Amino acid sequence: MPTYKARDLKQCFSGKLKGTEIEGGNHRRFIFHDDHGNVVASTSMSRSWRDNSDISSRMTGTMQRELHLHGRARLFADLIDCRGSRDEWLRAVTGTER
Repeated sequence: MPTYKARDLKQCFSGKLKGTEIEGGNHRRFIFHDDHGNVVASTSMSRSWRDNSDISSRMTGTMQRELHLHGRARLFADLIDCRGSRDEWLRAVTGTER
């Protein structure tokens, strides 16, 4: 699994995936909802990570699992690299057609 910059992960989580960032503690917590307001996933990022920090493949693997994309590395990479869409992710996570 490739490494990613912290800024790219944060932009994807808060922008494309429309995650809600929860303040407090040592980590940024992102909660993701479907179009009906149901929580479908959550993940976190260390507040110590600077925008240009390289995030290890171990940590991005953890985030991938928390976003319910275990075994879907290509979709995770596409989301971070701006090739994938929120709709594709929601279909994969919820198993529904949109």
